Amino acid sequence: GTPVRVSPSPPPAQARVQAEPLMVQIGYYALLVWTFLYFSRLLDISFSNLKIMMILNLIWLAAAAASGGIMTVLTTRVGLAFVAFFCWMLVAFPFSVWKGGSLETVQLTLRSILLMTCIIALVRTVRACKRMMYTIGFALAVAAVISRVSGEQTVTGRLALAVGTFSDPNFYALALFTGLPFLFLGVTIENVVQKLLSLAAILPILVTAVATGSRSGFLALITMLAVYFFRSSGRMRVYLLAGGGAAVMLVSAVASNYMVARLTTLFSSSYDESLSEGENR
Repeated sequence: GTPVRVSPSPPPAQARVQAEPLMVQIGYYALLVWTFLYFSRLLDISFSNLKIMMILNLIWLAAAAASGGIMTVLTTRVGLAFVAFFCWMLVAFPFSVWKGGSLETVQLTLRSILLMTCIIALVRTVRACKRMMYTIGFALAVAAVISRVSGEQTVTGRLALAVGTFSDPNFYALALFTGLPFLFLGVTIENVVQKLLSLAAILPILVTAVATGSRSGFLALITMLAVYFFRSSGRMRVYLLAGGGAAVMLVSAVASNYMVARLTTLFSSSYDESLSEGENR
């Protein structure tokens, strides 16, 4: 018979990654720069008179608004809940006892909601989210290095930045340890360069955190490592144990006698007579 010609089936359509609109890209990279400057506290010691943060705020806020992302986020259930909470604050504000302090709280809440919605509107992919996390981690490593140069010691010898939000040693240590999970993420990837950079960024964070003498910070670190240990593979657990041993030796090498005495009170409920009342806190 006559041979039947079967036409080849068309190749499967390959998924194409749609490029983000230019406005979203501009806002996203402005948000990345703003995030780095905010967490690194670089502007606390230089260029303090320049309105860099305000300019970046306007760029990523305008980009998020122009792209329609803000309205999209605020019309979700979570977004509507935040809008309702803020409206209730506006209703309660005229009846507050201390209107000056209440006005500051209202302003901070509005800024937080806008920041949340803009981040959701501009950080749209997994790759963009990872880039944001790496930015936070490396920015905190820069903050750790900066404090070794421009930081000042409290009366008891604890390290903190001279000005800004990191002037409290306890808050500073907690902020530094916040960057560790993002740097751990960089350690687990196959890219050798990024792995080495992440490992190098972890070191100044640990050294500086020791100098803060924050017991609450180290409790947070122990909890973080415990969770990470039980959720990791056997090979990663070996690395964590080795890293923990190296961290203990690092603390012993760089910490003063006062810092060692302060941190060891984590494992004792007794009052250390060698420390003053303020130092025992």
